[in-house]
Amino acid sequence: MKPTIYLDNNATTPTDPRVVEAMMPYYTEKFGNAASRNHPFGWEAEEAVENARKAIANELNCRSREIVFTSGATESVNLAIKGYCERNVHRGRHIVTQIIEHKAVLDTCSEMERRGREVTYLPVRKEGLVELDEIAGAIRDDTALVAIMHANNEIGTVHDEGYRFSLRTAAESEGGAEAPDGRRRARTGDALGNASSAANHRSGRGDAPLRRRG
Repeated sequence: MKPTIYLDNNATTPTDPRVVEAMMPYYTEKFGNAASRNHPFGWEAEEAVENARKAIANELNCRSREIVFTSGATESVNLAIKGYCERNVHRGRHIVTQIIEHKAVLDTCSEMERRGREVTYLPVRKEGLVELDEIAGAIRDDTALVAIMHANNEIGTVHDEGYRFSLRTAAESEGGAEAPDGRRRARTGDALGNASSAANHRSGRGDAPLRRRG
């Protein structure tokens, strides 16, 4: 059999051996349910989950209670977009995204259209980036949400930090589905994002940093 040459590490990668090493005790010895709070096995698992939550919050410069663990980025995107729009109907019924967004975002936006929302799909430059002027021009009085991925999982383009700061007066939500992977940091607390989503295909985990009021 010829060796396989895999070139799509933007989509998913083998698990980092350091992650495997760190997780093995929880697959074999410390296998308690973190939601079971009436026995030591549960306490031990809960402590590990909370420590992980704090570590992620520290990387994203936000509070640990703003980190919500999900099954993956698709669930995180659905939670963020649907939850924000349903909770903030008073802000408007218009959503802005881009035509080459992550499929999870596009599918969720399509669902929101079926629920009566209006969605604007912005074009991108040849590099796969969205012009700030395009976003600014798409913002209306009834725009409730702007969902633009920080790092593109297909072509690898990244909207830089200056771009994210420039969205401060235009966006209410910013998705970073592929950014917090150890190579680039997406600082939720330092930029505007009311919500971000991140996927870790290597361990089958997702998280959704959600901005809380107060």
